[in-house]
Amino acid sequence: MSLPAFASQKTGNNMTVKPFGMKQTLVSIVLFLSLILVFQACNKASLVGYDLFAGDQIGTEFTDTMTITALTELGDSVRTYAPGVVALNAFLWGDYYDQVVGRARSVIHAQLRLDGTAPDFSTAVLDSAVLALPYDTTAFYGRTNQTFGMQVYSLQDGMNADSTYYSDTLFGVSQLLGIRYFEPVPDENVMVLRPNKDHPDELDTLFFPAQARIPVDYDFANSLLHANVFDQDTSLLSYFPGVQISPSLTNDGMLAFDLNSSDAGLIFYYHIDTIYNSYRLRFGTARMTSFLHDYTGSLVESYLNDSIKGEEYLFLQGMQGTRLKLNIPYAETLRDSLINHVSLEMTVVPVPEDGGMAPPPIDQVVLSRRNEDGQLVVIDDVVFGLERNALSSFFGGVPSEAEPYTYELNLTSHFMQMRRGEVPAEIYVTVLFRNSSAARMVLGGPSHPDYPMKLKVYYTPL
Repeated sequence: MSLPAFASQKTGNNMTVKPFGMKQTLVSIVLFLSLILVFQACNKASLVGYDLFAGDQIGTEFTDTMTITALTELGDSVRTYAPGVVALNAFLWGDYYDQVVGRARSVIHAQLRLDGTAPDFSTAVLDSAVLALPYDTTAFYGRTNQTFGMQVYSLQDGMNADSTYYSDTLFGVSQLLGIRYFEPVPDENVMVLRPNKDHPDELDTLFFPAQARIPVDYDFANSLLHANVFDQDTSLLSYFPGVQISPSLTNDGMLAFDLNSSDAGLIFYYHIDTIYNSYRLRFGTARMTSFLHDYTGSLVESYLNDSIKGEEYLFLQGMQGTRLKLNIPYAETLRDSLINHVSLEMTVVPVPEDGGMAPPPIDQVVLSRRNEDGQLVVIDDVVFGLERNALSSFFGGVPSEAEPYTYELNLTSHFMQMRRGEVPAEIYVTVLFRNSSAARMVLGGPSHPDYPMKLKVYYTPL
């Protein structure tokens, strides 16, 4: 059986459908089905089972010229807080700009709650109050060795710990509690000098993990300390709904904080008589990030929703940023063939705006589809890898170790559903855990002259 040639057909975007290309002899299907049972033994750096098709085998054919159309589109808001779900791993913060994807801004909103039973502050004298924000360097992005500006406000409206919040949610603020300009030093512990509890004329030296520390307005902190609201969380939240932590400067990078750390929170330093001590309000149940993107004047602006320009360049970004929309219109032409393996290959490509210094590739990307409700959900191939805690082995979606950085995304199961007409022809490339990632990259589109996006299909004609 030979496959039909599609050279003269057109897609809905007036793109010529490419004919199927070279045939290769590969694994006999009997050998493949027996070896598929030992997926776990394959090298983790490559797709499980992918190497089974890399030699001279019998009966299996290969094509990498099936039509793909692609474009860059705006991303939807992403959930950044849900009750009963583990909080974000990293809370992005900053106002980041580059010429490729424009401006990306992240603001933190959070409740503060009691950390155990509070002492009686009725006779306490406040020395100072500090908002401590431990760094999460795993989510730092871009150039972070710059001066950042931070403003801390009290929330005007309370957050509801039983509500779900998305990245397009903003809360009103009231009083400015603190402002600081600082250059992050994420690899050095912070040293704090405090009077000794028993000998106040002597100083204790305390060390804390690297963090940003923002002095809080003394009058506000003193009023809060003596407001008689430290008996329970509801009293505290009624008086002090929480904080907004926002950037006041635009930078070439973005920071991230670990609000889940036991060192994070609002710390009161006080003394009663000659006894010096401290008490911390920890970041509470409800804590989330709000994102804002502005593509005005950036390279990606003219590529948005343009499938013609998408033939050469595609732009993928974390947060609430851009994603890729792909269309595979001719999957049904292989209806009478046995599908052995299908993967999407895409490569990071340079653009002049990066000045030869492109940022690192995104750690993990996934493929999604729209369900019956129009919501994006990951495809079955991704679910399979996630359920086995081996996403990169079974699905791929991670960059190669060397440049040019290339991704292989396994969509074998989804392609078979697509071939049977059970799912739409559209799929989406997004960043995994994009609510904690500010990363972005430029990829070659289906007609890029050097690194075209390809759909690689191994099949057996029946």
